[in-house]
Amino acid sequence: MKKLTELPLIFVQYPSGAGGWFLTALLQYSFDQSSGFYFDEFGSGHANQHVRMTNNWYDEIVMSPIGMAIIHDDEHETYTKTERIEFLRTTVAASENTNLEIPQFICLHCVDINIFLEAFPNSKCVQINITDDDLLACTVLFLKKRFDLEKFKLFCSQFPEYTDDPKIGFEKLQAQTYCTEDLEYFKWATPYVMSLAKNIDNNPEFDDRLFEIMFADYWTDEVDAVLRALLAFVNSTPSQTVFDALNLYLIKYRFQQPTFTGLYRYE
Repeated sequence: MKKLTELPLIFVQYPSGAGGWFLTALLQYSFDQSSGFYFDEFGSGHANQHVRMTNNWYDEIVMSPIGMAIIHDDEHETYTKTERIEFLRTTVAASENTNLEIPQFICLHCVDINIFLEAFPNSKCVQINITDDDLLACTVLFLKKRFDLEKFKLFCSQFPEYTDDPKIGFEKLQAQTYCTEDLEYFKWATPYVMSLAKNIDNNPEFDDRLFEIMFADYWTDEVDAVLRALLAFVNSTPSQTVFDALNLYLIKYRFQQPTFTGLYRYE
């Protein structure tokens, strides 16, 4: 396998529920259309599993104790910064049969992106940021797209703040429209989203390698402008036919999402 220190690398960093998997798949597709592009009934980008298969990130990094310490930015008494950087540089690799003619993509939740940018000087990062107003919406999107009833029950059991019957909470997740009061019901789950969200400022040293977009802008700004800015950052120059397809995919993705009354309006 080819170490990702040897290849152009694009990270997509995002809080749970913010649509980073979809965005990663969309950007990868702009370079390589061989694997197709997919939608599922949940409005989730996770139907595009090719993103997961092009490197060993999910098989080796997130399954290792040091990998999780890097993602959570903890256990500093166990793993030094030097050890973390060396682990990333020597372990993260492209999978067999991966297209090495295009940038390699990794979507991830992490507290601090700086260590990844330091470990991989050949990398850039697209970062989806959220405000306090976005947090509950992302929490609902995370819960809505990732759980059936049994998994939801198990997830709820980890939070003492959740005291309702899980069947009631799961039924509320089936809604297609949420007002502020509806979102407040799921406030108990926001600590999970925040546990894997950015909470360390970006190092100014990496400014030219970071593209920051607010969640609300990603969801509601004019599609053509959003796409052109993102594609320019990752140095992708798709044909007009491919660009038109990307445009339609992003529009479809937006309209698959539930409506958050008073927060976001799709154009």
